[in-house]
Amino acid sequence: MAFDWVRATEQLALTLAEYNNSRVIAILPLSHSDSAHSLVREIGYTFAYSRIRTLIVDLTMPVDSSARHDSWYPGGNDPQKFIIRQDQFLDCLTAHPNHLTRLAFNHVDQLRSMLKTTLQNYERIVVELPAAYSKAHDQINPFACAAACDAVALLCEMGKLTKSELRNVLETTSATGGNVVGLVLDDSYYVTCGAQLAKWAKRLLWPIPRVRRWAEQRLLSSSVLN
Repeated sequence: MAFDWVRATEQLALTLAEYNNSRVIAILPLSHSDSAHSLVREIGYTFAYSRIRTLIVDLTMPVDSSARHDSWYPGGNDPQKFIIRQDQFLDCLTAHPNHLTRLAFNHVDQLRSMLKTTLQNYERIVVELPAAYSKAHDQINPFACAAACDAVALLCEMGKLTKSELRNVLETTSATGGNVVGLVLDDSYYVTCGAQLAKWAKRLLWPIPRVRRWAEQRLLSSSVLN
C-alpha cells in the first residue's frame, strides 16, 4: 500500500491542533528518510491552507566548518532576518550550523525561548529534526531540539529498524524531556513477507504455471504475511 501523506498529515495535524493544542511540533525520523522532509512540508501547508500562520524550521543541514558565524542560532543572532516566505501563511527558517554554533542547539532553554518568544508571531511551528539513528556525526543533536518542542512525532520507515531500536528512541526522547505524541509508519518502500515469498515462488515454480499462479495468489492475499 502506498504511503498516504494526506491522511497522515490530516491525522497528525488534527491530533496536535484539536487535542494536544501544541504550537511547536517536531518530526523526528528514526533513520535518514526523504519522507520526513515531505511530511514536514505537508503538515506546514495543511496549517497554512487553513489560514494559520506557520513556520517550518529545518534543522537537518549538516555541520559545516565554513558556515558563516553570523547565521542564526539559539541565544545568538536574530532568526527573523533569515526567514524565507514560502506562501501567504507559510515561512521557512533553515539552520546552517558550524562547529561552534551547533553547540547552541543543545541548550534546550534557549531554543525553547526562541521558539516561544522570538517567533511568537507564528501560530504553528513545525520543526524538522535530523535522524535519531545516523552514521553522520556532523549533525545537530535531535533529542535536545526535540525537548524544546511542545510535541514530537516519530517517523519510522517500515522494515528499516527493529522494535528494540524504536523502543530505544522512545526512551531516549522521553528521558531528555521530549513529549512523544505519535508514530507515523511509512510503508512506501516496505516489502511484505508475502510479496517476498511470492517472488521466490515465481522463480522456483516457473516450470509449473498453474501451481506458480496459485502459490503467488495465496501468498499475496495472506493477511498474516502482508
